[in-house]
Amino acid sequence: MDIKQLVKSQGFALIDSVLSPNECAEAIKFCMPLEPRRGGVRNLMSSSWVKEISEHTIIREAIKKVLGEGAFPYKAILFDKSPISNWKVPWHQDISLQV
Repeated sequence: MDIKQLVKSQGFALIDSVLSPNECAEAIKFCMPLEPRRGGVRNLMSSSWVKEISEHTIIREAIKKVLGEGAFPYKAILFDKSPISNWKVPWHQDISLQV
């Protein structure tokens, strides 16, 4: 099943090996100093690193297959959901965009 069909049937798709080990290390280094407030860190599209990842070739190709050529990154939020810091919200998918 292709990625578009997976997203349509499941609401998501997993893509293996998107980031290299070095890129994963960069992600950890980027996230470690962030201090989540009220469950997360918002407005991360202003970060050059987040913008760079959002333009990653494998990610962009997957997005184009599902949403088409005109899709673009809109918002980036890091949620702090761990055994130590979690909140009770039922599984859901955000479907609206704030302007």
